[in-house]
Amino acid sequence: MEDKEILTIVNGLKNGNHKSISKSKISETNLLKIADKLKEDNFDISILINIILHNNINENCDWNIGSILQHFDYNEIIGALQNVSQNRRGYLYDSIGFCWALGECPYKNEQVIEFLYEVINNGRNSESWWRAAFALEKITGKNAINNLKRSLKNYGAISLEDSLEDLSDKKNVINVLLHANSNVIREVIYPRLKERFNSSNSEKELVNIIWLSGRLRLYDESMLSKSLEILETTSSYETKYYILQAMIDDPKTIYLKYFREFLDSDDKLIKKMAIAGLAELGAKVDVTELERLLQNEKSPNVISSLSKAIYMVKNNYFAEERNYIRKYMVNENGLIGDDSDKWYADASIYNLFSEAEDPENVCFNIIFNRLLSEKIRVMNPVDLATGTGRAAKFILNNISYDGTLYAVDYSKQMLEYFERTINRQKYYVKDIHLQHSKIEDFKIPNGEKSSFIISSFGFPSKISDKDRCRNELENVFDLLTDDGVFVTLGWDETFNDDLNNMWYKYIPDNIRAANFEEWRKMREASIESARNCMLTWYKKNIKVPLLYDTLEETINVMGHLFGRDAALEILKNKRTMWWMSLGITWDNKESLARILKK
Repeated sequence: MEDKEILTIVNGLKNGNHKSISKSKISETNLLKIADKLKEDNFDISILINIILHNNINENCDWNIGSILQHFDYNEIIGALQNVSQNRRGYLYDSIGFCWALGECPYKNEQVIEFLYEVINNGRNSESWWRAAFALEKITGKNAINNLKRSLKNYGAISLEDSLEDLSDKKNVINVLLHANSNVIREVIYPRLKERFNSSNSEKELVNIIWLSGRLRLYDESMLSKSLEILETTSSYETKYYILQAMIDDPKTIYLKYFREFLDSDDKLIKKMAIAGLAELGAKVDVTELERLLQNEKSPNVISSLSKAIYMVKNNYFAEERNYIRKYMVNENGLIGDDSDKWYADASIYNLFSEAEDPENVCFNIIFNRLLSEKIRVMNPVDLATGTGRAAKFILNNISYDGTLYAVDYSKQMLEYFERTINRQKYYVKDIHLQHSKIEDFKIPNGEKSSFIISSFGFPSKISDKDRCRNELENVFDLLTDDGVFVTLGWDETFNDDLNNMWYKYIPDNIRAANFEEWRKMREASIESARNCMLTWYKKNIKVPLLYDTLEETINVMGHLFGRDAALEILKNKRTMWWMSLGITWDNKESLARILKK
């Protein structure tokens, strides 16, 4: 761009005329020149804000304004934002460029953070909604995709089919992620993405499909071939950006040549992405080139990327991190929130989770000591929803009983896992029987009864289904001896702990809440009584940890249960422990009779 043309644009902007920057997206180099010229003349950036507020500019103009704004002092930008009246502020929610520019703010500013949350919660334009989340991630470190998922679920459900019909809309892209589990990806999402990719002429849709493919790690040779062809031929900056982002999300050795090629790009962002790609692939052969570039680089942002990349390629600490990411961050969403209970089918994962809960058995010891103090003679103990046998093993190791211990579960996988444990640890020397059954269907042979029935995190089997709750409780009543007790261990139903905060952050549900405290209170209010069965609380607010032995075990289990973003947060923070707030209910046959109105 000639100096004369830049001067024409500068003079036009001083007068609030945006036509000269509306024709096409201007290169970053020229936008910097325009910004420098404006700053020489003490330009009032509120003029640029007012152009956006007119709400009649095209996307090219919007982007160009955002890219100019990033070169000004952010105190000026924040001051201009504060001067926008509340009834006009909403027009800024639709500005992709403005939201992007705020993400370049070099420090945490509460006004900026508050505005970006406003866009995520109220924005109509899905592109600015998307940009606001990524801007917020840059400033605060809070995961952009997770914020978008939560925002979308608060809007209300969109069908997967409707989303797949129009993948040019970023909200539909996020909705696809909300529906993504292994079966749905294989049977619905992947075939439709491939079909849309091969038939669509919309650049926005192609870009979004490429991004989704990278995010979901869908390696398809024909789609890859077309993506690389587009990368080599397109003049669209945005298309290049998203193809490279998809390649970084799912790095493969065949991408090395492209990352190396883009190291020489004049565009700083494209160059940074190429550096990030080399860092992800860990190609030690590239260290010399990265070090050479670092020696000559002038841009602070690129210097930051280069220095980090050198460490990520050379140091084994980062190689181990990359290995964890590739190995364990495969589930888009946590399977613990899937109504199909697929998470429960993986007994090895469930066992690790179960054994990490309250590892010192504080809760079981509370129950055991009360059994002793009340001199309850334990006969035919029953562990309902035994899983991999955590409660049953405590009984085998600590409680003397007559008759047979019955470990009941509806999952054959869980029972098979527990049976292997019994054989390996010789628990079979005591009378124990594993029974495949639903809670409401289980019967002790020969019409015998139990004086001690326990369920740890398993009763009722579905707390929201009142009919099922009653049927299960009726069966417990019928199974108990006249002097028997029914004990449940699980959440204390205040949901006020670290692990529920993880649930709020990473598991999509139907609760529309602005923050964790609001979500927690709504979840608590949805349960009318203890276990939704009017059981009797014995102890509440028992604080115990969920504590894993190693970071790798933590990432494996929590990534499986809560999804890839949770696993990434755990890896970043090296966290292996969360507090849980548990409660114990304790009922005898008399109190159950009152509940059931016998």
